[in-house]
Amino acid sequence: MLTGLPGDVESETLYRGQTQRLLEILAEPGNRPARIHLLVDDPRTVAAPAGLPAEVEEASRAKFLALAETLRGKKEPLVVFVWGHGGMQGETPVFHVRGPRLTPEDFRAFAERAGGAGSRWVLSFRGSGSAARALRGAGREVISSEEGTVFRSDPVGMDLLLAALKEEPGLSFEALAKEIGFAVVEWYEGQHLARTEEPTFWKGTDAPRRLAAKREAKAAAPATRRAERTGVWKEIEPVDPARFPGVPAVMLRRTWSTTLAESPAVTTEVEEFIQILTEEGERFADVDVTYAPPGETITFLDCEVLKPDGTVERLSPDRILDGAAEPPLGDYVAPSRKVFSLPGAAPGAVLRVRYRSEWKTFPLPYVIHEVPLAGEIPVLDARIEVRAASGAPLHHAFRNFTAPAPKVESTSYGQSWSWRLADLPAVPREPLAPRDSAPALLLSTFPDWEAFGAWYLRLIREADRLTPEITAKAAELTAGAKDDREKVVRLYDFVTRLRYVSIPLGVNSHRPHTAASVLKNRFGDCKDKANLFNTLLRSQGIAADLVLVPRFTQADDAAPGVAFNHAISRVRLGDETLFIDTTDDVARFGLLPPGDPGRKVLVVDGASRGLVQLPAPDPAKNRISLRAKLEETPDGNFSGSVEVKSSGYADYALRALARQGVAARPVFAWEYRPAAGVFEMAGQTHTPPAALDRDFEWRADGAWAGLAAALPTGGRLLRAPFWLPAEWSEALHARRSPLYLNEGYPLTLDQEVEIAVAPGRKLAALPPVREGGGGPLAWKVEWKKSGPRTATARLRVELRSGELDSGQTVQFQRELRGLLGALGEGGIDDLEGHPTAGAAAGSSSGRGR
Repeated sequence: MLTGLPGDVESETLYRGQTQRLLEILAEPGNRPARIHLLVDDPRTVAAPAGLPAEVEEASRAKFLALAETLRGKKEPLVVFVWGHGGMQGETPVFHVRGPRLTPEDFRAFAERAGGAGSRWVLSFRGSGSAARALRGAGREVISSEEGTVFRSDPVGMDLLLAALKEEPGLSFEALAKEIGFAVVEWYEGQHLARTEEPTFWKGTDAPRRLAAKREAKAAAPATRRAERTGVWKEIEPVDPARFPGVPAVMLRRTWSTTLAESPAVTTEVEEFIQILTEEGERFADVDVTYAPPGETITFLDCEVLKPDGTVERLSPDRILDGAAEPPLGDYVAPSRKVFSLPGAAPGAVLRVRYRSEWKTFPLPYVIHEVPLAGEIPVLDARIEVRAASGAPLHHAFRNFTAPAPKVESTSYGQSWSWRLADLPAVPREPLAPRDSAPALLLSTFPDWEAFGAWYLRLIREADRLTPEITAKAAELTAGAKDDREKVVRLYDFVTRLRYVSIPLGVNSHRPHTAASVLKNRFGDCKDKANLFNTLLRSQGIAADLVLVPRFTQADDAAPGVAFNHAISRVRLGDETLFIDTTDDVARFGLLPPGDPGRKVLVVDGASRGLVQLPAPDPAKNRISLRAKLEETPDGNFSGSVEVKSSGYADYALRALARQGVAARPVFAWEYRPAAGVFEMAGQTHTPPAALDRDFEWRADGAWAGLAAALPTGGRLLRAPFWLPAEWSEALHARRSPLYLNEGYPLTLDQEVEIAVAPGRKLAALPPVREGGGGPLAWKVEWKKSGPRTATARLRVELRSGELDSGQTVQFQRELRGLLGALGEGGIDDLEGHPTAGAAAGSSSGRGR
């Protein structure tokens, strides 16, 4: 058995796991060989099962060829497994080991020196076809992952071979080859990928035979079957729909059982019973489960429907196919889906779905896991059990939920923690609700935050290597900068403008690409861009570290490693510490984009032992300043211009809207609406979205209709076209969830509108000053005359926080109603020389309510 040079921690873990699985298969009764010679990159990582005669040595060309001499003259047949990374060395295909690589001629020399009664070879690496061709000869049989083409991707066949050996250890070598051909085709079809390997069988000097083929069709199992209500169904009691008015369905019982071990690393079994209450609830019979191949597999065990007549209709799990998956994103594999519909779903029916997911080897050195507790329908009975090996650390914490202490039990091999929860309410699906409002159980087997940080630091160590290209680019960008802060800003502007590819942090995507490759490609995801930014800074002698962020959610001190989906940078300038996010190309220096502020984060610097909190946004730095000047036209409407200056999140949001390039719609009107009248834009100009060196400004010319309304007295009521966030109109509705406004940012509005009525008219009265506040929303409205027919209306509003709890939500709604009432008031004008009857609308004094 020969495994190649891994090259990175992922392949090292993969080869180690495959080696161990093959040894375990060979250790089973009836499978044991006379002796095993094992060549691996690090012999310390191999533990042969007890009683298995195995010799372990370091993998190298010299050791491999020397082993052939050891085997010379042996009478037993020889079986050789070789798998790992292959490639090209000039024009020669090679297999990677430390030192000189192995060539096809080395494989031929080994076979000829070892001799014996014959040999069988399994070659699974890029370029294996050339090695197999060199091995052709009497008494030899070879299974190779390729025939002649050297594909760009490593083959998948080794895992498939191990599965076949485990399932049918008595297969002949030729039958095993045929099984691998079937399995490779099925694997690629299951992943919805174009096949990039050509498994081939070589026997003696015969012509090579390609193995890729579709398995002969098996007799299809019946799609459904009817059965009596027995077994677990006897425990399930449907509810009276009258208990849940307006609810489409209810989860009668949900069981979630997770085992954290070694092989498989994570096994989770989920069972759900859902009662359909209305016709709208029939959509819950459409099942869509996401998983992450190739590391994660999923198997459906039971898919049934209890009908109102008491019979059970079952969908055979063999009928469940993979749904359409997203295409791969760069080097990362996109999630796959299992999608199907249960038959016979109707009001009164109860659906049962039970499935098992497995991670044979988890992509991290320890396991991090989230268990959802509730969703869009109520859960009457939730049962959660977590098992782990004895002595293994298990940290748990609940997010958005207060749970009772678990029941802890010890078994012969480990411990279990279990919770029984009743009557979990549905998570409201309401507009402007917090992004992260669903309750969940967080699990981690990392010893602590220090261990997680140390692992991540090792993982990214080679990704931030300085290269001449990086050093040269940093020097070019910072040439002439007056100090380090200006250097940071220039490098930030460069990296921020690079194209962003969305690949959130997850179990399959923790490692950033190298800074050199991101610089060359000019695109990357959040961790790629942050890593490049840090590397550019280090080339200039400025300290910077990667920071892991739970964007739009929250990490918990008690669950090391869970919740991170984003990466930014920490930069130290003397005594000043800056947290900087280079992900969004419309975020100016100094702004933490949406989802970042206030989150608990981990700084990956080799010294941090816990979480730190990102600063909350400053209300003074998130503002909109608006100035408008209007003149009445002969038709009784008003024309003029409006100018907007923005900073902080407001600047970010307007840049993002301007990037959409819809010329016929005012940029400002995507997010803001006039409180009075309608704006008819004639033309607009704005700051280029990519101009991060200055505040975003927007200017538009046009007309306003509907600002003046006739009064019974003969005069008119004039209202000022102040602009308010469009989402505030939705915020007034009755709701069950707290408000999440302005993407969580505070907001200050400072607006001034000058209105001039037509010649021959005069301003007769202005409303008094109105103001309100005391809670999350403070405001003030005032009017002043600036001439006989000209008035200036001013509005100042301060939303002190965009993340409101339930009590603050009620206060905000009350204060917003007071503001809208004040904006409904206005000035009174009339014809010159005409007596004015009555005062301005709403002229009573006092604060708004």
